[in-house]
Amino acid sequence: MAIYRICTDDRYYLNFVLNGADVEEKLGWDYPFHIDTSPKPYAHLWHEPLKITFYYGNFTKGKAIPDIAENGGRLYFSEEAYDALHKPLETSGEFLPVIHEGGAGYIFNPLKIAEDVDGVAEIFYDVHDNLEGFQFDEERVKDFPVFKTEADTYLGIFCHEAIKHGVENTGFKGVRFTVHYSDLFRISRGLFD
Repeated sequence: MAIYRICTDDRYYLNFVLNGADVEEKLGWDYPFHIDTSPKPYAHLWHEPLKITFYYGNFTKGKAIPDIAENGGRLYFSEEAYDALHKPLETSGEFLPVIHEGGAGYIFNPLKIAEDVDGVAEIFYDVHDNLEGFQFDEERVKDFPVFKTEADTYLGIFCHEAIKHGVENTGFKGVRFTVHYSDLFRISRGLFD
């Protein structure tokens, strides 16, 4: 079984950004969903869709709105991508409705963490105690189709091969997968398999 990190394909696609004022207005100051990456449930507070925008700084021109995107430890799904892919993910988190200029979709908020099952086998630090990487115990995280880890402050989203193939087989665009899931140098430079 292989484990992959899910990353936005920012070569061709925009990324989603949550509207901080909208989050504060609809969820309240005590629930900063837009900046808190920890795996906390929000469905009980989510009474109406939050607003998102698609953006990529000075590099927005020429990029498309994705079917699926990753940002801040969460995934965006278009309505079509949600319809096709939500079933295998439901045990790993919650889908929260959002709206944007081009339509509607869902934010997938992963709630499973590797630490819940002692699924982090090893963490590597450099000589300055900066995180260099980590390894998962694949056997221990095998029941989590999608999960996060405290090792990277819940910013990464990790999945099993079945989820990767499910996304690829549907033809939905916007994310890439890497087996070098903890190689932060490779990921930050867009070096994928």
